[in-house]
Amino acid sequence: MNTIDKNAQKFADLMISKIESINTNWKKPWFSRKLTSSTFLPQNITGRTYTSGNAFLLLLLTEEKNYQTPVFMTFKQANELNVNILKGSETFPVYYNMIAAFNRETGDKITIEEYKEILFGF
Repeated sequence: MNTIDKNAQKFADLMISKIESINTNWKKPWFSRKLTSSTFLPQNITGRTYTSGNAFLLLLLTEEKNYQTPVFMTFKQANELNVNILKGSETFPVYYNMIAAFNRETGDKITIEEYKEILFGF
């Protein structure tokens, strides 16, 4: 199983677990805490709040694991900040969206500025 499949399975397992937990009480809210940008939305260690699908999945993870502070970081960031990672801790993937453009003739990657120049002529 490749990394993409493993990550998709983690997301699916998290959703299934949440759906099963509310199966007996469908009126129960998906999240037990009041969600506001200043009190609960997941963010990375630099303070940037996660958005869209990443925010939703990390909220589900926070609920499932009963995290009190929904702040996340990469392994590299933890090392740079000398943060000790507890033995047995698990990773959880997030999606990183990046726009990439390629030259049609050469197939080489080009900058977004070069792409705009080709597309719009400026």
